[in-house]
Amino acid sequence: MRAPSRGTARSKTGTPSLWRKGAVRRTATTTSSSLGRILPDVRGWRPTFRQQVLSEFGGRKFLVLIGIYGFAAIAGAYGASSGSPDRWEPSDPSVDLFILSSITTFFAALLGVAVSFDTFFRERVNGTFETMLVHPVSREGIFLGKTLAQFVPYYLVMALLNDIGVLVIARNVGYPGPVQIAAFVLLAPLVMLVFVLLLNGLSFARPTSRSLVVGLALWLFFSPFVWTLVPASLGYALGYEVTEESTSDIKSDYSVFANRVDMTNPIFAAIGMVSMTGDEDADDYVEGVPRAAPFLSMALWLLLSAAAGVRWVRSCGVNRPKRDHPFRLLPHIGQ
Repeated sequence: MRAPSRGTARSKTGTPSLWRKGAVRRTATTTSSSLGRILPDVRGWRPTFRQQVLSEFGGRKFLVLIGIYGFAAIAGAYGASSGSPDRWEPSDPSVDLFILSSITTFFAALLGVAVSFDTFFRERVNGTFETMLVHPVSREGIFLGKTLAQFVPYYLVMALLNDIGVLVIARNVGYPGPVQIAAFVLLAPLVMLVFVLLLNGLSFARPTSRSLVVGLALWLFFSPFVWTLVPASLGYALGYEVTEESTSDIKSDYSVFANRVDMTNPIFAAIGMVSMTGDEDADDYVEGVPRAAPFLSMALWLLLSAAAGVRWVRSCGVNRPKRDHPFRLLPHIGQ
């Protein structure tokens, strides 16, 4: 009896082996393509990281921005530990560190805007953006390398300056708890990364300085100067008593509601991580907020900003259908 050919060999289930191999191969190809759409291709991020780190350290902008943050950290630590008879007692180092974190996180977000708003805009102006894309690196690799190079050096220096701020508080009133110090030194500066991810992605996708306007708008919106209007408006719409007394009372119903709304803000989430890890007096400033809320909020902000940045990077250069001009019926105005 003649043996069957290799092309017609059948398995125990009666299915030709070549068909099964082809099905497995197609399944593997489909799975890899699906993962490729989800997971970013970060080829070439290391040389991009090294090149951008040297560029960051070699510029004056690094020294200027670090000088601003250092002044805010040290002067803020001295002011917080000196106290205010009307608002807080200067003898509680945990509360003083919470007050200091509200200052440093505000400037950390500003550093994120100042560092990343023109990252790829400068590359386009200098004519090196297209050259960068023809190198054996992926778009996501360029995005990741530049983002890490802009964040890591500032993060390390900010952590050092935060340590100096803790020492200033310790010299005046004593040391806060070790967990709160770790949250202030290591976790609070992560708010800078949220802005760097968002603005780098926008700067990659849009060859204009629009990212500066967007970055400043986001920073001002999330800042305490403007953001306080958000819980106040929502509280008034939901029937809370929004008065000066309810605002100053940190345990009132409106203050509890405002604290929960504040956790949707990345700057206030960073402040909340420091407050949650402090003693009871510092914990009172986030009354009514679940203990894990600020940590989850910061993690979600980092994931969403990274996803948005990668999405914008992938969409750069993709042909889109042209939109109708809003003044198409009035050509003399449209021109």
